[in-house]
Amino acid sequence: MTRCPRSAATTTSPASAPQPRSTCCPTDSDRSQPVVADGRKGAGCVRAPGPLSRCPGSPPSGRRDHDIEAPPPQDRPTALLLFGTNQSAPVDIAAERYHRGLAPLIIATGGVNRHNGIIEGREFRRLLIERDVPDSVIRYEDQSADTWQNVEFSRELIREALSLGLQVTAVSKWYHRRAIHVLRTLLPEVGPFHAISWEPMYAGELVTRDRWPGIPDGRRRVIREWEEVSRRLIDGSFQAVNISDGAWTLSMG
Repeated sequence: MTRCPRSAATTTSPASAPQPRSTCCPTDSDRSQPVVADGRKGAGCVRAPGPLSRCPGSPPSGRRDHDIEAPPPQDRPTALLLFGTNQSAPVDIAAERYHRGLAPLIIATGGVNRHNGIIEGREFRRLLIERDVPDSVIRYEDQSADTWQNVEFSRELIREALSLGLQVTAVSKWYHRRAIHVLRTLLPEVGPFHAISWEPMYAGELVTRDRWPGIPDGRRRVIREWEEVSRRLIDGSFQAVNISDGAWTLSMG
């Protein structure tokens, strides 16, 4: 699943996208009290904290703005948190890492997929077992309906991983920044965590980091993700994060 609750349309957009007028920046009627980085009134446009710190409506400066990739060190085992989807790439990543001794605990998330009706958490578990991953390694929740709930309903499973001394590695689409912000927002004790990403397929086309602007379904999804994360950072419902020492961590400014 890739939706978050309380979503609303905004006007930010990533690179290569048409740039609409930003309704969050000062208009003629409110230029005396524009908003600055921390959400107060002041000079400039509304700005989200952290790596998305630019006025809504302006494009990201580069791929890093919406790419979640921050893999763990090559030989470090971590607990994998698979964000729900109806595509099998997360299972392939998890199974491969398990068989290399790098995934001692795998947490699968996702309830009923709105596109094809599969129960994502259960399907992840089935496919992992099919790939010779022992059931004892797998934890799953099967009730979540969106990205927020993917984390909310698996918090105790993630805490189990932390109690075992394991860092967490999120596994999700390369542009799925909501996954990163939701994990840090709902589970502050997660500490620095990693992310392994994959490139999804929509309408028969692989939505890659380089080709997404020319793929209608990919373009729509990447732009929507950018808009939602920017809005949520501005309204304070997402905590800001950035990459430090190779891991996602709370942004300090």
